[in-house]
Amino acid sequence: MIQITPQMRILVAVEPADFRKGIDGLVRVSQDALAGDPFSGTVFVFRNRRGTALKILVYDGQGFWLCHKRLSQGRFRWWPERGASGSHRLDAHKLQLLLWNGNPAAAEAPLWRPLSEDLFEALIEKHHYLGYTQPVGEHLKYLVSAGGEPVACLVWSSAPRHIGCRDRFTLWKRSWIPSVSRAPAIGQRTGSSSASPPAAAKTTRRCARTVRSSASSDTA
Repeated sequence: MIQITPQMRILVAVEPADFRKGIDGLVRVSQDALAGDPFSGTVFVFRNRRGTALKILVYDGQGFWLCHKRLSQGRFRWWPERGASGSHRLDAHKLQLLLWNGNPAAAEAPLWRPLSEDLFEALIEKHHYLGYTQPVGEHLKYLVSAGGEPVACLVWSSAPRHIGCRDRFTLWKRSWIPSVSRAPAIGQRTGSSSASPPAAAKTTRRCARTVRSSASSDTA
C-alpha cells in the first residue's frame, strides 16, 4: 500500500500519456519528458488523452508501484495547463483531491503543514559534505528551528538495505560485514595435528563410553 505524505515530491505530467505503456514505458517518460529521477521516490502522475483515467508511478526502494484509476463516468475536471515545463509540482493534499476528481487549484488550507523543500534541500546541499540526495521511497523530513533560524535537518527513509544512493550517501560498504567461517564438525581436527578436540567432541565420546559400559553390564 502506498501512503502519500507531505514530504513526497509529486510531479504531474502536463501532456497526456499513452496508457498502453507499462512500468518501463512510464519510467522512460518520467526521465525524458519530465526530467525526473524515477528511482528517487518521486511520485509521477499521468493522465490519458480522454481524461478519464490516471496512473501513478512511484519507486519504494525495492521496486515500482503502478496504480491505475479509471472513472466509471465523466472525466477529471482539473489538469495543469501546458507551459514551458513538461511537469507540474503538486502538494500531497492536492493529489488527494485530484484522485477524488476534485479541483486542487481551489484547495484552501492544506491538510498538513507544508515544509519548505527548497530551504531544506539547500541547507543539506550547503552543510553536508556529501550534498543532498532525494531519499528513496516513503520518507519524513523535519526542519528544526530555534529563534526563527534553522538549526537542524532530519530525514527518515523507509528504504531497505543495499540501496545504491543511500549506501553512497552514508559511505556504507558491503566489505564491512564480517565473514562468518563454518565451525568444524564434532571430532574434526583443525590445522595442526596436536590440536585438542573441541569440548563438544570430548563430551560426545564420554557419553558413548558410558552407554557401552551400561550395555556390557546388562549383558553380563
